[in-house]
Amino acid sequence: MLANPHVAGTITAQTKQVSKIQGIQFIGEISQLEGSEDSAMRAFYCQRFPVASEAKLPMWQLQLQTIKMVDNTLGFGSKLHWSRKA
Repeated sequence: MLANPHVAGTITAQTKQVSKIQGIQFIGEISQLEGSEDSAMRAFYCQRFPVASEAKLPMWQLQLQTIKMVDNTLGFGSKLHWSRKA
């Protein structure tokens, strides 16, 4: 990820009914936190998930560029789009 910070992903629940499909697709850039940013975010995260304090892994920040939300409960093919302004 350090060599290529561009990422894309999908978050959705699994359903067999097309009319109940809901989820998001996103594109963004990821960066590894360092120094005081790493320390502050690690403290915040470990407060919420105490078991994470045992892991000595890097902390990453995702800056979303675009999001597409699909929600077929609003009608088949209903989509909302969001894009970060430059």
